[in-house]
Amino acid sequence: MSKHQKSWSVQEKHEVVEFYRQHSISEAVRKYGVSNVSIYKWEKVIEESGISGFAEKANPKSNSEFNKLKRENDRLMRLVAEKEVIISIQNDLLKKKR
Repeated sequence: MSKHQKSWSVQEKHEVVEFYRQHSISEAVRKYGVSNVSIYKWEKVIEESGISGFAEKANPKSNSEFNKLKRENDRLMRLVAEKEVIISIQNDLLKKKR
């Protein structure tokens, strides 16, 4: 088996899955040179989300935006936790002064 990984467009994936559905998995593997595991994964994506399921996964810009927002959220959560610790310590000190 080849170690070269081809980048498949959404249309090509759909075409391979349709060919597999009309013929057989072994014919699709031979004709397109793609693994049966990939074909089954693509079929699952199509069944669950339709063709748009590929577009969502293929958009690295949205993934980078998501990762950026996740990092910002993590930073803000740490900041809030630090502030809560400071407030708790201040409250404890005020109770001891009374």
